[in-house]
Amino acid sequence: MKTLTLLFTLLVFAASSQTIRIADNNANAPTGPNIYATVQAAHDAAVAGDIVFVQPSASNYGGVTINKPITLRGIGFNTGKDLPLTSSLTNIVLTNRSDNLTNASGTTIEGLAFETIFLGPTTGSFSYTLQNITISNCTMNYIWRLRANENYVPITGLTVKDCLIGVLSFAGGSTSNLLIHRNTFLTGISHGQTANVSGGSNPCNCFLSGTGTVTSVIISNNVFRTGAYINMQNGNTSLAINNNVFLGLPASSHSAFQYQYNANISNNIFYGSAPISSNPFNVANFLEGNTFSNNLSFGTVNNALPPVGSGIGNTGANNIINQDPLFVNAPYNTTYAGTMDFNLQSSSPAKNAGSDGTDIGITGGAYPVTAGNILLKPSSAPVIMQFNPAAMVPQNQPVKSNIKAKAN
Repeated sequence: MKTLTLLFTLLVFAASSQTIRIADNNANAPTGPNIYATVQAAHDAAVAGDIVFVQPSASNYGGVTINKPITLRGIGFNTGKDLPLTSSLTNIVLTNRSDNLTNASGTTIEGLAFETIFLGPTTGSFSYTLQNITISNCTMNYIWRLRANENYVPITGLTVKDCLIGVLSFAGGSTSNLLIHRNTFLTGISHGQTANVSGGSNPCNCFLSGTGTVTSVIISNNVFRTGAYINMQNGNTSLAINNNVFLGLPASSHSAFQYQYNANISNNIFYGSAPISSNPFNVANFLEGNTFSNNLSFGTVNNALPPVGSGIGNTGANNIINQDPLFVNAPYNTTYAGTMDFNLQSSSPAKNAGSDGTDIGITGGAYPVTAGNILLKPSSAPVIMQFNPAAMVPQNQPVKSNIKAKAN
């Protein structure tokens, strides 16, 4: 008799030209072609278009530098499976080869937990634009744009969705075609100014006040947790901030914006977090040239819409001033909790009151959160929910087991 240990992975094979590679650092990991102990080794063996599956593990896989278009996929979250381990890394760098022959443009990252994604080169020269990156269903502390030789790599076509994020900071440089939707933010989004840049807290090597342009950006259907904010201060064109919920504790004078220029701000709910008030860096907030339409404010230190007191040229109409949005379960003046439900009660003044005829808040607009809350999801790959073989079996005999799987 001997103990039988099995690792069972379901894979969906795409076209024959696409190879699926597996990173597995578990003690019982199988061996064979296309199985690697680290994510970096799997990436290095991959060619453009390959998929790297990161097996769930109790051990972190460390960092990976990506300089070619691949799909990097973890198991996701809230799978409801036996042994609910995640696929976790430290840092992910999306960059270029030193010879600039390839770069990470076209990469998809999903279902992973990690510390930081760095966008762009860390050192040396570069001559490329980072394009068409998708980050979904991940949990992370930071997304930073990097600076090399005093320049930032241009970014276009970046989608960040269904994630739990601390800070998304672009510092400076050119950013276009950015879609940020159905995320939960702990600190916020920044372009043109970087907070806490001194010493070791400046992982992006950024200037305090960067320069650059922001074009064709949609920030929609996100939850900004207590004290989180948006700060997009430089060169904004076609910037839409729609259907978000900004939470705050009024006693702390939380604000949804620091510096904010030339944005279409519509269908948002300011719930204890004022559009304008004092900010964490003791610098006067400033709003200029923004249009505030069909937003709702309630219980903030400055409920006026458009905001008054700091800023020029802000306009707007059809806003709902200081009325309770009547969420299903999000008590006023309460710190964010994962159990909060931002669905609207039938008598809510925000119900079907948006500029497009849908709800104000995250349950309306182009990317509605139909569950009323934002939850990290299982991976798009099939997941083994239960796998219960017999603990001991005779050698060279059939194994009886109970396997339950789910496709997403």
